[in-house]
Amino acid sequence: MTHSDCAFNATSSSQTWETWHQRFGHVGYSGIKKLLDNKLVDGLQIDQNSPKPDCIACTEAKLSEAPYGPASGHPTKPGELTHMDLWGKYDVASINGNQYYLLMVDDAARYITVKFLKTKDQATQSIMNYMTHLKAQGKTPCAIHADRGTEFVNETLKEWCHSQGIELQVTAPYSPSQNGVAEQMNRTLVELARAMITASDLPEFLWEAVVAHAVYLQNMSYTKPRAKEMPYQIWHDRKPNILHLREFGAPVWVLLQGQRIQRKMLPKSQRRAYVGYDEGSKLVKYYNAATRNILILRNFRFLSPVETAPPEEIAIKHNAPLEGEHDPPCEGEWENGTCSAAQENGAENPRKRKAEATIDMQEPQRTRGIRRDYRYLADPFPDEKEAGMLSVAKEEAFAMIPGDDCHSLKEARESPEWPEWERTIHTELEQLRHMGTWKLVDKPVGAVPINNKWVFAKK
Repeated sequence: MTHSDCAFNATSSSQTWETWHQRFGHVGYSGIKKLLDNKLVDGLQIDQNSPKPDCIACTEAKLSEAPYGPASGHPTKPGELTHMDLWGKYDVASINGNQYYLLMVDDAARYITVKFLKTKDQATQSIMNYMTHLKAQGKTPCAIHADRGTEFVNETLKEWCHSQGIELQVTAPYSPSQNGVAEQMNRTLVELARAMITASDLPEFLWEAVVAHAVYLQNMSYTKPRAKEMPYQIWHDRKPNILHLREFGAPVWVLLQGQRIQRKMLPKSQRRAYVGYDEGSKLVKYYNAATRNILILRNFRFLSPVETAPPEEIAIKHNAPLEGEHDPPCEGEWENGTCSAAQENGAENPRKRKAEATIDMQEPQRTRGIRRDYRYLADPFPDEKEAGMLSVAKEEAFAMIPGDDCHSLKEARESPEWPEWERTIHTELEQLRHMGTWKLVDKPVGAVPINNKWVFAKK
């Protein structure tokens, strides 16, 4: 046998599964077996009769949480098994000073009950009170399912449950998923509460009221584990009536009673924010922002929303004079200081104040396409002298109000009041310059400047 044959036989001998597992960097045995069975590589020679021992390095490096399988157990009756969880501590104390709430979900009906707490140590007494309430309602509490928080795992609760024949089931350490019913319900309630308080734009310290309202709604909502019946129906053995439901934060008018009654000429009711409904006594819960209190009352009313009509279309005439402007004079008009064509036909001067006209306050007024008499806007009610004009003929009344407005800068300069007009013009220009309204620049090429004019009116 030559030296080369000895070297070949030494390197071509089969190795154990453990050796190849280590050579492949601790890849699983199943992966190595796939390489061997499908002949994906050359030189892989394994003694298939060799053992596949557990690897300590893999156990220390690859160990992970075991997945949770489907829930197992026999069907329960309402009240027998209750899933519990404590939510909090919330940074903002509620309107009643609470920072926690104890969530209790019935396993059979998925009916929810919450108790708001100021401190965690109040949870033990709330649990015992709830179990006693179930017995008073004819139900038989058999077990409590909760996590390992100190509010559930304590000697006081253990001894009480043992004396009442109630089993206290707790989850494994660091395994919140084993309390999935209560954990998922907590998430659902918080999402509903967050959406409602955001839409209503109410203060954050009302979180207690919005969580209680979310519980009330969830008990009357569809639940996937109980698809054919609502939790409310299973728990109370009747279908819920939801005709009274309103949006959280909706405006509600409450009757002022007792010491809140106002004087006889003041309103009897005031607007408040709806924050819940008390089904037992048929009372509405409302928030009073003035006193920062949540109160209940049986005399209330919601107003039905009124559908507003779409705005009417406004016809705008092309080249119509703007507000404060006047129509261009017709041919021969204003040549001798009179409008012969208009006055010969008996037409009224649009600039004259019509003292004998009456205004119907119920009739809708047009606001566009109407030229305004600025003197009338400054003094819409006639004075004592104009009140006496009601008994004067129309021509005589118009003669008593002279048409002393100027319609151009040229007419203003020729009028005896030109010094007053000039001083007013300089005052207006100085104010515009001081405010930086405009500045004088050269006209850009291709730009079309906007015409402007002075409006002279005595107010």
